[in-house]
Amino acid sequence: MRQTLLFDCDGVLYPLSELPTKNLVEAMKETSRCDLGLSGDEQRLISKQTRENNQLGMFNYINAMCAYKNYNFDEFCERMATRVDYSKIRENRQLYLEIKQAALQYNVGILTNNSRAHTEAVIRQVFGCDAKLLETENISLFDVKKTEKNGIFLRKQSAGLKLICDKYGYEPAYTTLFDDAVENVVAAQKIGMNGVLIDKDNHLQKALRLFLQPPKIRGKYYE
Repeated sequence: MRQTLLFDCDGVLYPLSELPTKNLVEAMKETSRCDLGLSGDEQRLISKQTRENNQLGMFNYINAMCAYKNYNFDEFCERMATRVDYSKIRENRQLYLEIKQAALQYNVGILTNNSRAHTEAVIRQVFGCDAKLLETENISLFDVKKTEKNGIFLRKQSAGLKLICDKYGYEPAYTTLFDDAVENVVAAQKIGMNGVLIDKDNHLQKALRLFLQPPKIRGKYYE
């Protein structure tokens, strides 16, 4: 069976220091205020309802706000992305070439809890190309909408990762998640996936070296 490599976007394709999460939160708040015109009371009510319904994370909250105002979710995300400064994310053309090389041997996907608009902006900065080009090179993009089930976006927890495997025919035992959050690596392992923690000592290109070696070097498990 062909193996699958799933790469987290933020914190793996680039370090979070180049785009802190707080910048995304500020862009979300500004878009909520300027484009939706929600009052503070309305925002607090929606936030309370999403928590009670176990709709966790920023984009479940955005989805609920958009539903409340009958506003298009994708348009909100696109407007939000225009308010984020992506310019500090450094280009890493070599990483693009290595992921492209990996896609010759594996199913390859970039997985995020964020929107398609955000993913496209990151790819332009890091890889220096359009996201649509990646999809012609056997590199799939799994934004938050790809993990929707019964109106809720499942995060990179066990249920969300299992949903990706089920929807796209990936066998967990033959799937590896590269992520910068320990809890996501543990969530992957709980459903039988392999998990590789990416941090300052084990950056993505270092972790990829093993997978880009010939099978006889990698060992029996990866043949």
